[in-house]
Amino acid sequence: MCETDYSGYPDCRDDTLKALQAIGGDGFVDLLIEDTHTCYLGDRTHRHDWGFGCGECPACGLRAEGFARWKGAR
Repeated sequence: MCETDYSGYPDCRDDTLKALQAIGGDGFVDLLIEDTHTCYLGDRTHRHDWGFGCGECPACGLRAEGFARWKGAR
């Protein structure tokens, strides 16, 4: 993601991107897992290692795969 992706989404503004660069470590990973989701169904009742979601939709599949790749690279 970069500022040129901006389409009215506040998370694509330069200030937001700069703020995200200052965040890191286990605290950031915990924040992502506990406070965000990508599930197309908006399922926040099922918590997986990678976060909340139904675990079946394409968005959950991508998130689970990305988390597993990231975790394996650590």
